[in-house]
Amino acid sequence: MPPKKLSVFNMAEKGVNVTKSPIHLEDGELTKAQNVQTDPTMADGAIRRRDAMVKVNSSAMAGSVKGMIALPYPDEFTVTRTFYAPIDESVAGATTATWRISTNGSVWSTITTSTLQDAAQTYHSDSVGGIFQDSMRGSHVWVGFNHKIYFPGDDYVSPEDGGTATNPTLYSWDGTTAVKLFSVPRSPHASIMCHAITDIVPYGENELLIGTHDYSATGSNVHTRVLLYNLVTGSLEQVGPATDLGGSAVALTVFQGRIWIAPTNLENITLNISWVRPGDSTWTTDAAFAASAIGGISMVEFLGDLYLGTHGSGTSATNATIRKRTTATAVWSTVKSTDGSTGAFTHLGPLIVTAAGTTILAWYDNVDGTGVKQRILSSTDGTTWVTDLDVVADLGVGYTVSGVPYLDSDGSIYWPIRKSDNTGFIKKRTSAGVWSTVDTINNLRGPLVALKTV
Repeated sequence: MPPKKLSVFNMAEKGVNVTKSPIHLEDGELTKAQNVQTDPTMADGAIRRRDAMVKVNSSAMAGSVKGMIALPYPDEFTVTRTFYAPIDESVAGATTATWRISTNGSVWSTITTSTLQDAAQTYHSDSVGGIFQDSMRGSHVWVGFNHKIYFPGDDYVSPEDGGTATNPTLYSWDGTTAVKLFSVPRSPHASIMCHAITDIVPYGENELLIGTHDYSATGSNVHTRVLLYNLVTGSLEQVGPATDLGGSAVALTVFQGRIWIAPTNLENITLNISWVRPGDSTWTTDAAFAASAIGGISMVEFLGDLYLGTHGSGTSATNATIRKRTTATAVWSTVKSTDGSTGAFTHLGPLIVTAAGTTILAWYDNVDGTGVKQRILSSTDGTTWVTDLDVVADLGVGYTVSGVPYLDSDGSIYWPIRKSDNTGFIKKRTSAGVWSTVDTINNLRGPLVALKTV
């Protein structure tokens, strides 16, 4: 009897094999394929249509083409890339369009230009019900994708700003021109406004997943939506629209063809870890958080399983944890906890996996306990965790906030960190595991993205 389910996690990784019979092919081999490449944005086992080519010559060839030879495509890991890290305005409402940039990761400079749209500032949503308090700031993702960067603009009025509120905007930047792509539609809940774009995740070859933070000051009204935006057609649709998701979409990822969400908790309620596929009308609950006031910070795939970093907020008596969903059993388990007695405002995340896929790193922030309060942990098996960087010894005492770490094409990891006095640092971890400080700047925001151009 044929199997009802076949799980393939390395589809096409070994290319086409025309010498073996189909029944003798190894996992990862194909009998034939046309215009296909593996898709790293969809994790293991995903393929997509081959990326388009960029013309090399500026003028057409004269005469007829007599023949062609094979030329390699541009290597995504050797393209020119520029890092962009947004800077919060020192005064709420200022619009200086300030960014920190670097082309080599070592020398950083500040640019202030009207050409590049100012990035959304934290003051739009940093009070009651806001997503950008110190406990959450920087835990959301912006993205470099298809030779552009995508980020929320600062040209909107949040309900917390006062005046007539308008909806947040999404921009693209190709190194020359900033283009406004759309304004986020109002929440289907009539009394709720969208305060912020909280997450941007690539989906397939030309789509983005957009997480939102929707909030009303009346009652339990923190909601989230996940929107699917097509970069080619401009279409924008809500995935799983029939499900009303609580919390805010910060921990958002794609794993084995499903869209996963573990919402950030701002209301001390019990939230769920859920998944959906495009076209589904509802989200499927996979598991509930361990307790009320526990929420998600980030999710990553590591060694074939799904890992979730969580936080405790408000009056939580449960420590933050890292949880693993074992793919073979679909069972969630706790693989790491903070070691304090007070769960409120503890963090284990963001998470990131090294380029080799052999090490997972996690931001660790503890209110009390016996260990160092702020550190970056690492693990090679997902179970045993050690201190990779003692943040207190490195940067000194003072509450620190983690931004989203960025994995560079050379295997280095760049990790933004911001202290309570608003001093910002960008830490670099080489592929050999050596840490250094590559930049120091006041009011550094959490997101750090890279623009790659051919």
